[in-house]
Amino acid sequence: MSRAATVWRCLKPYGWLCLGAAAIVLIEANCELLLPAMMSTIIDEGVRRRDMELILRTGGKMVLAALAGIACVLGRNVCSGTASQQFGAGLRRELYAKLLRLTEAGAGQLGDASVSTRVLNDSDQLAKSLNSALRIGIKTPALCLGSIFYAMRMDAGLSGVAAVVVSVVLALIVWYMRLSGRRFHRVRSAMDRVNTTVQEFLRGVRLVKALGLEQEQDGRFQEANHELTQSGIQLQLLSAWFAPLITLTVNAGIVILLGLAGLWSVEAGKVSALATYMTRLLTSLMTLIDVFKLLIRANTAAVRIQEVLELPEERNPDHPSALRETGPTLEFQSVRFSYPGSGGRTALDHVSFSVNRGEVLAVVGPTGAGKSTLAKLCVWLYAPDVGAVRLNGQPMEVLSREDIRRQVSVAGGQGWLFSGSVRRNLSIAAPDAAEEDLWTALRDAQADGFVAQAGGLDAVLEQGGVNLSGGQRQRLALAQALARKSEALILDDCTSALDPATEQGVLAEVWKRREQAVVLITQRLRNARHADRVLVLENGRVLGLGKHDELLESCPVYQEMWRAQIWEDERDEAQR
Repeated sequence: MSRAATVWRCLKPYGWLCLGAAAIVLIEANCELLLPAMMSTIIDEGVRRRDMELILRTGGKMVLAALAGIACVLGRNVCSGTASQQFGAGLRRELYAKLLRLTEAGAGQLGDASVSTRVLNDSDQLAKSLNSALRIGIKTPALCLGSIFYAMRMDAGLSGVAAVVVSVVLALIVWYMRLSGRRFHRVRSAMDRVNTTVQEFLRGVRLVKALGLEQEQDGRFQEANHELTQSGIQLQLLSAWFAPLITLTVNAGIVILLGLAGLWSVEAGKVSALATYMTRLLTSLMTLIDVFKLLIRANTAAVRIQEVLELPEERNPDHPSALRETGPTLEFQSVRFSYPGSGGRTALDHVSFSVNRGEVLAVVGPTGAGKSTLAKLCVWLYAPDVGAVRLNGQPMEVLSREDIRRQVSVAGGQGWLFSGSVRRNLSIAAPDAAEEDLWTALRDAQADGFVAQAGGLDAVLEQGGVNLSGGQRQRLALAQALARKSEALILDDCTSALDPATEQGVLAEVWKRREQAVVLITQRLRNARHADRVLVLENGRVLGLGKHDELLESCPVYQEMWRAQIWEDERDEAQR
């Protein structure tokens, strides 16, 4: 089975609609093919013999065939339209469900812009392709084969011309498909690059303007746009000369047919019918080219969608254990971890610690020490290569992902806010929280003041919280984590955008959270010194674990960081 074949399993629930559309299309095609044969009967037998009864009787049959064809058109449009739209909707549902299950590594494997294009554009391309395939993809081959069949019934000798024409055209189509398939794939890849360039600019527009990088960004876009334009031109040029070549081939066949009919003294009605079948054959073959173009695009889209469906995803254990308290709330036991694709470079190396409910563990270290990596392992976004991460004494690998995420809350420095109200954003983290609980979380995060001024819990936020300042976004993201009643709370540099007074107010509330185990990841040692214990990391290794005063005596790295930050604080105080 090809990589793209599994995409079509989404079509299985609508198989009967597709079969119904196919059957109706075959009846429709047969109704159309009967008309030239009946017209030949009218000309050769009715008109020549002046048999009005035969003319009326055959003409009545033609009217019935035409009406039946119209009814079939309506029926197959209903079936094909319903099947294709339901297929597209089902495909988008499956893709979105897949995105929700992606691992941290899988989420960034293809890039945001490419995934967005695949979920929306490529799934829509497949739905349109299915609709067209059920309408013209079945009808066109049926008309081609039917035209040859009816022509052979009327005159086997002359119908050989049609068979030769079809053979030549099919050979040309196979060659065309090979060329256009590669070119269309280049077009889609170039489109991904344009989307990526535009999205990166929109996300970093402030930085681009601040650094005066408009010309550089314009150059990147022009390069990607030029690649897309050239790929599209090459694809269009291939189609531009191919269609006239097919027309020339079929028209040459019609000329040969008429010449042979004159030499062999074929009856006028048969000549008319055969010419009509050849014309119908030309029309069908021209349409068949469009069908093959559609199939090429559909196959490319299916392969691209299948690449999304094959991304690594999180999986629950076959028989997850029930969460119960048998040990420390959060514990690392000799954890070693390397990011996928890092070439084996260790991000965490034999890290061990534990933190119980009511305790605050501060994690400090220079940039690149592995602090944020530690936070990701706390919520099982990654699994360790060696060692174990335990929640309430149980290894996380035996727990369901839902239990882990429900019992471990995270607030990061780059928290994301969804469009909608403040209430909606807080309720995402705590769907069962009462309004008073939401206000308590806002007060603990020092966010109640500006939220009340903005209109309370029903104040509207734009996507990403762009209508808020950086500090306000951080405080709302922190309130999300505080609103959830979890066993462990991970604060990953979540106060970096706050002024010192607000930051101290937030941390004062954190120290009071005795019902949770708190892991405070910070660059500022003046915040870490009030924690029950401090974990010092450097290059993924534990260099010290203990109280602030103990580390000032025993850990050289901690001593150096403390001296540097004390000097900075004294300098800032002097400047003020």
